[in-house]
Amino acid sequence: MRIRNVVSSLAVGAAFFAGVPLAAAGTQTAELLPPCATDPFRSETVHFEKPDQWSYDYYVLWCANSAQVEWTVPVVTHEIPDGSDCTWVGDRESQSPKDGGVSALGMSEFSCPNARVTVDNPWAIVGVSPDGSSRVEDKGIA
Repeated sequence: MRIRNVVSSLAVGAAFFAGVPLAAAGTQTAELLPPCATDPFRSETVHFEKPDQWSYDYYVLWCANSAQVEWTVPVVTHEIPDGSDCTWVGDRESQSPKDGGVSALGMSEFSCPNARVTVDNPWAIVGVSPDGSSRVEDKGIA
């Protein structure tokens, strides 16, 4: 069984240029996250899977003060079971400010040459707020 955790370099680069500090590791621990005055928040996990082909989990870690989200770290975990002909191609994330919070989009791509549908793109949009609440705004498989 092959398992990977990924924080997209695209999101890290975009956040860096926007002045938002991000951690650069997939398995998040307190030592790897940027400083936060309180414990970071964690959104619910969005899970998709195609049995015997692949599975995908996406969630967001974030720090906030009372008025705004200070930083976010998108986390993707994907798994390809032994015997699957699928491969994980990659992941893309983007974020946009929304009412003091952040709306974060995560989308992966799996290529499965012998499946009826040869490319799957699971995706989710998770909104996070300064008060510690989160919500799945939308999700699907394209």
